Amino acid sequence: YNPFDWQVFVDDVAASDNFTILINGPEPQLGSGSLPAGRRAAGWVVYEVPASGRVLLSYGGSFFSSAPLFEVVLRDQ
Repeated sequence: YNPFDWQVFVDDVAASDNFTILINGPEPQLGSGSLPAGRRAAGWVVYEVPASGRVLLSYGGSFFSSAPLFEVVLRDQ
């Protein structure tokens, strides 16, 4: 797992190349590493997005993956 496995799209356009790094942001930040089967990781990944527009969170599973494993609509306006 890695924060670079995630991407945000606003109105089908990539919001940014990378997540936003915050000072005094939510903790814990998502780190990176390998997970054995049945284990979990938790942490925050923060993006800056415009105040309006459809926002989609996409998880690729690998920084080098071309197709997402899943996507979630965070805001549909």
